[in-house]
Amino acid sequence: MSEKNKTKYYLPTILLGVIVAVIFLLAIFTYQVDEGEQALVLTAGKPTAVEGPGLHFRWPQPVQEIAKYDIRKRKFSGNTGVLEETSTSDKHQVVVGICVYYAIADVEQFRKANGQKAVEDYLSNRMSNAKKSVIGRHSYAELINADASQMKLDQMKAEILASLQEDLLKNCGIRIFQVDFTSIGVPEKTAEAIAGAMRQNRETLAAEEREKGLATAKQIRIKAETEKEKMLTGARAEAKAMVAEGNTEAAKYYAQFSKAPELAAFLQKLDALRSILENKTTLILHTGNEPFDIFNSPVDKIMPELQKKSEPVKK
Repeated sequence: MSEKNKTKYYLPTILLGVIVAVIFLLAIFTYQVDEGEQALVLTAGKPTAVEGPGLHFRWPQPVQEIAKYDIRKRKFSGNTGVLEETSTSDKHQVVVGICVYYAIADVEQFRKANGQKAVEDYLSNRMSNAKKSVIGRHSYAELINADASQMKLDQMKAEILASLQEDLLKNCGIRIFQVDFTSIGVPEKTAEAIAGAMRQNRETLAAEEREKGLATAKQIRIKAETEKEKMLTGARAEAKAMVAEGNTEAAKYYAQFSKAPELAAFLQKLDALRSILENKTTLILHTGNEPFDIFNSPVDKIMPELQKKSEPVKK
């Protein structure tokens, strides 16, 4: 094989070797930092640079070491004492849980604090202390209240945040962005006492409402009785007036009847018969009983005036 042919034969192999060597060198002398990360460059064990996302040059170990950290925000509710009892300024026991949102702001200081586990253990302890301190400066009504305008939760969160920010940034290299309450309650015994008080209060309110209802019903009954008495009094007065008027009218007729008593009795008996025989009626009675005795009475005896009229006039 000629030298020219040998060169053509080995050229792909040479190119492959060069590519592999380049890749090998890049792997040794460069490193990649992803989005949401920061890299701490340690030269001979000492921090010398902090790099952001992208491809960066490095000296191979043991000259340089690259430590990468996730700098995205995290939510942390604490390792211990997530829900613990604490006292308000007016000596009420409450059970409160909080959480924080943090991110690594200083990777060098974060590394000095011995990493995430040690930092979160420290943060958990500081959260518990800050929570107790802030709640101890506020009253129960400012933490738990049916009237939202009386509560000061936002102020408490701001106070806890202020007490954590500087300390955690200085000692752990993390920045606290936000503090939230995850739960607010009372101990079981206190909750039972509160529930009992609420039941008692509701029963008292119900009793008051019942009393109001009974009083209203009594007033309505009294008013109705008063109106009834007024109406009855008016009706009695009207009836008396009508009776008096009737008696007056009757007196006029009695005066007329007194002039002819037999005629009055006769007319009364006729009225009685008209009432009795108003419908088709068959009666078998003795004519000696009133008012049927009129059938036995001669007309000239009952009505002498008719007899007088029937007598012939003497010339």
